[in-house]
Amino acid sequence: YMDTQVESIYTNGTDLVFSTRVKDGYLIYAGKRKYGPYSYDTLGELMTSQDGTTIMYHATRNDRHYISVGGMVTGPYDDMGCLMTGPDGKTAVFSEYTGGKWHRHIGDRTYGPYDQVGCVESGNTYGRLLYSARTGDEWSIYHEERVIHRTTGADSVIESLALSPDGNTTAFVIDTGSPDGGCYVHA
Repeated sequence: YMDTQVESIYTNGTDLVFSTRVKDGYLIYAGKRKYGPYSYDTLGELMTSQDGTTIMYHATRNDRHYISVGGMVTGPYDDMGCLMTGPDGKTAVFSEYTGGKWHRHIGDRTYGPYDQVGCVESGNTYGRLLYSARTGDEWSIYHEERVIHRTTGADSVIESLALSPDGNTTAFVIDTGSPDGGCYVHA
């Protein structure tokens, strides 16, 4: 590889994947492959699918956000949440903010609109993906589009999600805004 400043680095366990800024934008290196240049202001959250065949990244241009998955670019969006791979190790999962609402993307499916999106937990072994989102004063925990728990209260926030190793039990923390907030387990 070249002697340069690395902007973002990632490994899928097989390949080293990194980006570097060049005169015309960004180059991405994955193993011995080179992609680009891509003309963005910033390029971050760089990753590949677990098998190394699909490159995913979050980028900005003129304060607008874009996601690229396998060369297919979506956006522009007003804001972005984190980018990750889904339980199958190939599907892109991210949240985006457009038109005053948040949406959760899981592969080619879009869920929402939501007023706020929260935690994401992926059980890679058992194919489960959970996330939290708020509409009005109601927070919900979703397994894709299915609601598995709801809580209401203007000050309530679902702070964290956890999935058991066998994928059958969900634990989560709800901060109710009072000292008696609780931890709940859903089986």
